[in-house]
Amino acid sequence: MPDLEKVNQMDDVQVLAIDVREPKKVVQDYQDEHGYDLTMILDEDGELADEFFVASFPTTYIVDEEGILLGSVPGMLTYEVLEELLEKIRNDEVNN
Repeated sequence: MPDLEKVNQMDDVQVLAIDVREPKKVVQDYQDEHGYDLTMILDEDGELADEFFVASFPTTYIVDEEGILLGSVPGMLTYEVLEELLEKIRNDEVNN
């Protein structure tokens, strides 16, 4: 999450984190404890994760400013990998 928090500070990126199958208090306490300022969506029953066919946690979905899904990456991503992926998107090197 620290790497997502760094990416969230970029001017041209918005990170939406979705927490699956945990109660609001657990999620809020975790955010407060670590000082995260990410927009958090709660999926307490896992319905949203099922709808998007999430098979592993974490999974990152990349969506452009028009809401078009550019792709997804299962597993943990480092800041460096996220930064490289975002640079490719900025340079229009990712096929829609």
